Amino acid sequence: MVNFVEVDQGNCYSPLFALGNMNDCYAVAGDCELCKHYQGRKNSKEFINKQEQKVEEKLMRLNRWIASEKQYRKTDEYIVLRSQLQATVENLLNAYVEEMGQGKVHGQ
Repeated sequence: MVNFVEVDQGNCYSPLFALGNMNDCYAVAGDCELCKHYQGRKNSKEFINKQEQKVEEKLMRLNRWIASEKQYRKTDEYIVLRSQLQATVENLLNAYVEEMGQGKVHGQ
């Protein structure tokens, strides 16, 4: 059995995706970098900076959703935003842990 599938800029370790099931992909709207099953092959500082920007972007979108008038709020949109934010934060935390494990300090 295959443990990962090569995707753009990295590897996907989703057991579902390895079997051809796209459910994990749908959970992050197809953005591999948001997915907890994705491991990129790129500069860790670049990845961390990009993930930090994505966390900020997702928070701003969620704040706009919360601030919007109740009649215009779509529950599906909230579920997608929440899922994307959770995945992005998890990826960012994993990148921080990996960088700390290599003896690096963020920002240096």
